[in-house]
Amino acid sequence: KKPTATFFSPPTSTAPMPFIETGLMYALRPELATVSAPRFSTEIDSYLVAKINNNNFEILAEKNADVPRPLASLTKVLAAYQMIQDSVDLEKTVTYNPAIHKAPSGYLYKISAGDTIQNKDLFNALLVSSFNTPSLMLINSLNKTKTDFVAEMNNQVSNLGLEKTYLQRRI
Repeated sequence: KKPTATFFSPPTSTAPMPFIETGLMYALRPELATVSAPRFSTEIDSYLVAKINNNNFEILAEKNADVPRPLASLTKVLAAYQMIQDSVDLEKTVTYNPAIHKAPSGYLYKISAGDTIQNKDLFNALLVSSFNTPSLMLINSLNKTKTDFVAEMNNQVSNLGLEKTYLQRRI
């Protein structure tokens, strides 16, 4: 049985359109696209082509580069990077406790109370899947709170110069 997606109804004709695949993210309506030359003929909703040479950054072309987007996989990459910065011990194990590790994301990480998982396997699950449970278990392994960990990730975002990007603790 194919799962059904919940679609958000755009409030106006100028609102973004929902992605058909998930119904959860938005695509900008083509007629509202902002594009800098040279113009590419593509159905891709946004892109940025840049030339980087000796710390010089030149944008050669872009389409909708400044339109806010859901962070999606950027979040898990930032989380993984922060865990590396925090020297997560990949040989260490964490015992699953649903009271503190269960994520309300709707994704089913097939694990039972009392199961012990090695951090390297949790780290791989974090990067390959979109499961939040491995993230929570790894944060616990680092002896951090979710709030403190997200604050550290926001510091990363700031240090990267992503001025319009902010992460919220939703798990």
